[in-house]
Amino acid sequence: MRDATTDGPDGPDAPAGAATTGERMASRGDRLVRLVMLVQGVVLTLVGGVGLVWSALAGNEGRDVLVFRVNVPHGLVLLVFGVLCLVFAGTRSILRWLALAQFVGFTALFVYARASSADLPQDTVFNLNDPDHVLHLVLAVVGLALAMGSFAVVPRPGRDRAAGPVRGEPSDRGRGAPTAHG
Repeated sequence: MRDATTDGPDGPDAPAGAATTGERMASRGDRLVRLVMLVQGVVLTLVGGVGLVWSALAGNEGRDVLVFRVNVPHGLVLLVFGVLCLVFAGTRSILRWLALAQFVGFTALFVYARASSADLPQDTVFNLNDPDHVLHLVLAVVGLALAMGSFAVVPRPGRDRAAGPVRGEPSDRGRGAPTAHG
């Protein structure tokens, strides 16, 4: 009977340079994170650009496009963030920090806008409505999900944690804290 942890395509009998299951999953996860960031970048760039043009035609009064309210400051935020998503979607190290910034920034915008517009006659500089608040909350959650996906642990090449050390590598036994026997 074959042992799934040592035999097969991911075990020590795999050819040199073969990707482990963990590496293939991380690779698929990276592609998904990058794809979501690219799609989000395209959408936010378009919405931000349309918002700026629409606001310029409306005299920055803030008008509704579909159900979302657009004005110059709101359009600029969306446009800049959309362009950042497009530029850095291919760079994993920057993408993860951009996703965290998205989570923190859109959460802060959601909290600030909701607190400022709660039963008060004045409005924020962004002049947001309820669908905008929902959008910002969704963007915050997407940012958190992207950050979690981009910070996923990627196994080192040549190691499969479930299978233990690769043949020829020393094990981790005997290192670290002393045992009760020694």
